[in-house]
Amino acid sequence: MGGARVVQRDETMDSNRDHKILEAYLRRPNRRRLARVVRAFHQYVRGVALKVAGNREDAADVCQEFFLSLSTRRFPGTRKC
Repeated sequence: MGGARVVQRDETMDSNRDHKILEAYLRRPNRRRLARVVRAFHQYVRGVALKVAGNREDAADVCQEFFLSLSTRRFPGTRKC
């Protein structure tokens, strides 16, 4: 993997705080909350994507697709950003 370091979940995330950030976004999605979700989860998602994809370019694409799909998905009882 070219020396890339995969970040472990407990190194980057305060699970209680991050859970609340994600919950707030899912309850009432908006751009500000989505930005918080991206900041809270980006390193973790990137680490998982890098492990699965095996290279940085593909991992970046996976990350982008993940957050894009999260931003465009409709959840029951929510409104779109």
